[in-house]
Amino acid sequence: MSTATSETETANYVIRAEGFGSIDTLLRELDVDPKVAFAQVGLTPDILKGDNKNQNIEYRRFLDLLNYCADITGRKDFGNLLSYYQDMTVNIWVFIHHSHGNFTLKKGQLVLI
Repeated sequence: MSTATSETETANYVIRAEGFGSIDTLLRELDVDPKVAFAQVGLTPDILKGDNKNQNIEYRRFLDLLNYCADITGRKDFGNLLSYYQDMTVNIWVFIHHSHGNFTLKKGQLVLI
């Protein structure tokens, strides 16, 4: 049984553009123009700015970009290098039910009423 993910399997997946974060920084450190790499998959580095980072992008594009970056930089470990620039920050929406039946919803914090 193959564990490789086929193009058909990834066709239905999306990733928030924010998932591309720091690719531009790493490319610049490796003396590669991010515009060239992003253009290869039909994007621009502007996808990482402001509200653009909330756009859904086909996961296949993300994989293609990582592979292209590995090729043009000569770094087969490009994805591993990228992990040093990523963090695990997650915005969590939490519902809490208090014993009196009051609910509250706050982004990134727990609040009891």
